[in-house]
Amino acid sequence: MPAEFTVSANLSPLQLSSDDFLEVILETAYERPKAASRIRIEVTESAFVDDTSLARLARIKKAGYSIAIDDFGSEYASLQYLARLEVDVLKLDQSFTRRIATETSSRLIVQHVIDLASQMGIIVITEGIETEAEREILASMGCHFGQGYLWDRPAPGLERIIGMSMSGNRTPDTARTRRSA
Repeated sequence: MPAEFTVSANLSPLQLSSDDFLEVILETAYERPKAASRIRIEVTESAFVDDTSLARLARIKKAGYSIAIDDFGSEYASLQYLARLEVDVLKLDQSFTRRIATETSSRLIVQHVIDLASQMGIIVITEGIETEAEREILASMGCHFGQGYLWDRPAPGLERIIGMSMSGNRTPDTARTRRSA
C-alpha cells in the first residue's frame, strides 16, 4: 500500500464495548505502531454515548490510531464529544450536503461546523457530494475533503486499493473539494 494511504475502519458500538476487540486493537498498535498510525477508526455518534465508550476511544487514540466521527450531525451531534475526545476527523453527514444548495440553515450549520473544526485542528470530510455545485459551495466554505458519487461509486475495499494503486490515482475514497489551478 502506498505510504500516503490511510485506511478507515468502521467500529460498531458492539465492537467498541468488547474487551476482546479492544485488546486486539491495542495489541496491534503496540506490535505495529506504523500500521496503527495509518488506520483511522470511524465511529458514529451512537458509539460513544457513555463515559466507558469515551474512555475506550481515548485509549485507542492514545495507542496511535486516528479517530473519526462518522455521520456527524445525523444523531446526537453533541459538541461535548468534541470537547472530551481528541477527534482527528469529522465526517459531516450527507443529509446536510443534500440541502446545502437550497437551504440557508443547512449552509449556516455546515459553515459553523467547518469553522469550529478548523479552529480545533479537526479535518472535515463532507459525505454525499453528488454535484459540482455542492463541491463548489463546500470548497468556498473551507471544506478541503469530500466523498460521494461526484468522484466515484462504492467498491469493495481491496479492489479499490489495488485498482487505485495500479492506476496511479491517489484519492480512492476521499477527494479534495478544491480543484488544482
